[in-house]
Amino acid sequence: MKNVDAKKATVYIERVSAYSAMASEFGVNIDGRDVGSIKNGKTIAIDVDHGEHSIYIKQGWGTSKIINFSASDTSNIFRFKCGPIGLKDLKDIPILSLIRDPTFSTILKDSVLWISMVDGVESSTQPTILPGSPSIELIETRRVEEYTSEDFRVNDNRRGTTPFLRKMAVSKKVVKTSTFERNLITQFGLKANIGIQAVTSIEASLQLSINSKYIDATQTEISRSDELPLEAPANTRRTLVIKWKNIWQEGIAKIIGQSGQFTEVPYRVLVEIDFDTEIMDEK
Repeated sequence: MKNVDAKKATVYIERVSAYSAMASEFGVNIDGRDVGSIKNGKTIAIDVDHGEHSIYIKQGWGTSKIINFSASDTSNIFRFKCGPIGLKDLKDIPILSLIRDPTFSTILKDSVLWISMVDGVESSTQPTILPGSPSIELIETRRVEEYTSEDFRVNDNRRGTTPFLRKMAVSKKVVKTSTFERNLITQFGLKANIGIQAVTSIEASLQLSINSKYIDATQTEISRSDELPLEAPANTRRTLVIKWKNIWQEGIAKIIGQSGQFTEVPYRVLVEIDFDTEIMDEK
């Protein structure tokens, strides 16, 4: 959907649900100004003028990298995802190797939080994928259902002497998302004796592989709508419980390095939403 104001662009920032820093709000900074905050698992929208912009997120002393993007008449919807990188992702890296690495300040500061563009045109900060990056094979394993919320529809026919039928509309929309075990890539990098930049390149390659297989950049949301018949018997208040669930595709990403070393990284992608129903009657 295009922004209705031809001189404005809309920026959506989704914070993925994560255990790390779950109680803290992340600040959103656009063009050097604090423009809002975002809670764990939530999405916010910010309008910006056409032109060149920059965005990053922050929490306490930690910040993400800065992403530049350009808004115009033909590019006025931008979607970003962000989240924390837990300290568990750094626990296996020897402190001396961090100090010797010229990018250690980025790891200890900027990479505490991450942000990436999932829909739009990023000017100059796309993740760097180094030449000779490992090959990646995505192997699907199983689909998992997770119940997320409940909706209720009521047909109150307690005063009726005959059955009464009503049609109930139900709908839900969620943002497509994907996750993978980044700490396993860090451990693989240590065993393969490669630098932090190469580890970041592997992460970027894996994310691009997942996006290419499962996530269409032009359709970043999953929606489900239906119309359900709900017939209440005479003298009955009937409630329809709609139990929404996310359908996740789980799999293993097999990453093979140039020297033949390999690792397997679990991943999951939200591919569908569905619901179950339950009937409750009250006389």
